[in-house]
Parts: sequence; C-alpha cells; structure tokens
Amino acid sequence: MSARRKNRAGAWASPSRASHYLARKLNGAKPYIPEWTGALVETKLKMGLSHIPYRGGSPAVADVLAGHVDTSFSSAPLVVQYVRDKRLTGLAVTSTKRMAALPDIPTMNEALGTKDFEVLNWYGLFAPKGTPAAILDQINRDATAILHLPEVRARITEAGADPVGNSRDEFSAFWKAEISKYAAIIKESGAKVD
Repeated sequence: MSARRKNRAGAWASPSRASHYLARKLNGAKPYIPEWTGALVETKLKMGLSHIPYRGGSPAVADVLAGHVDTSFSSAPLVVQYVRDKRLTGLAVTSTKRMAALPDIPTMNEALGTKDFEVLNWYGLFAPKGTPAAILDQINRDATAILHLPEVRARITEAGADPVGNSRDEFSAFWKAEISKYAAIIKESGAKVD
C-alpha cells in the first residue's frame, strides 16, 4: 500500500513533478517489497523517485506521518489503522484487487491506468530440503486448516491481508512466478547490488 500524509496537496504520481520523495530501506540491507515496488513505479510511469533510506517500514511510516517524506510503499498492517484514522491517505494498493480491509482504496492499476501492476507482500512456510513428503503434507494440511478458521481469517483480513492457504503445488508455482516477476523488475529497473 502506498500512503501519504492527509494534508499534502497534489498527486504523488504526477510525472510532471521533477522529484518525489519515497521512503525505502537503507542501502546494504536486503532488498524488500517497497524497493521493488518503487522500481516498478519508476519503470512503468517513466518517472524518477528520490529514495530516502530507512532501516525498516516503521521508521519510514513515522516520517511520512511527520511530513518528512512524501510517500512510502508499506505493508498494509503498518498503515491500515492510520488510514482508517485519517492520519494517512491511502493512495493505492499494489494487488490486482482491492483490499477487504480498505475497500475504498483503488488498486495501482485503477489509480494509474496500468494493466499488470502487482506487487504482493506475502508469507509462506518453508522446510529444509529433504523433509519427507508426508511431513510436508501434514504441515500443509494443518496450516491450511488454521487459515480457514473463521476467526483466523477475520483477524488476518482485518489486519489488511488476504489469507490463502493453498496446496504445496500451488504455492510452489506461485513462488516460481514471483522469482521470475521480480527478476524482470530488477533487470528492467537497472538496479544493482551496493
């Protein structure tokens, strides 16, 4: 999700603006979703962003709230309550469908007129190589059963996420597709490891 302080004027994604200040993770740290989202925005919209380094999402959101930076791509759980309290303006979500927790916030595709913009912040379960299939199947069944409990689904959705609980094969296919997608984003953006 992209968020901006409530009282800022102007559209953050206006290509006519020379520079946009975007909070991102500190150089030298592992790349993470907001950096890749920023890279995708830059390449899709042909615009430059001034990246302001942070040690994580919470300090970046704090500086957006304080007005020190214009915007940040942040995980939904970090900003949902601020958007609900109208301390931040949710500009768009980076999934291809609107978020159940904030249904009035458009997708990036809706907001920017793009067709294939999607950057997801997701969680998965992994096990060491060589773990027996029977154990992997049991873990998958148990985790999926928990994710389908109504109270668990409600809590996850309220926090701004969409519980999935797919099969091992479905997750494997998703994982491989994500690797390919981010490899293409990184290559197109020209990003280099510091």
